[in-house]
Amino acid sequence: MSSNVIRLRCREDAQVLPGYLLAVLSRPEAIDWVRDRAAATAAPFITKAVLESQKVLLPPFDVQQEIVESLVLLRERSTAHRELAVAITRTRALLVEQLTGSRISAVPPTTRPGQPSPQRS
Repeated sequence: MSSNVIRLRCREDAQVLPGYLLAVLSRPEAIDWVRDRAAATAAPFITKAVLESQKVLLPPFDVQQEIVESLVLLRERSTAHRELAVAITRTRALLVEQLTGSRISAVPPTTRPGQPSPQRS
């Protein structure tokens, strides 16, 4: 592994769920904490020693499990809502196309329904 990559692994006896640790360390405050302590070089980096100094609240294992399950459920619902929004947007575009652009109309495009047709000479 590259020297600029730190891999975090949960020890089996650590009583921490990887999903919980990921959630805690992915919070904006945790990311800001890392950024604040990263060495300002061309490619910012943080040392293992600095990363080890970050405090992580570890609730009981069963509470971690509930938190992870709730976050998974929220992620699944969020994904479903995003997919639904995309499908609705596509359906709307198809409907507009079908109602306005893909039919050949007997009414010239410069005339609106209910208005008299232009006089032909």
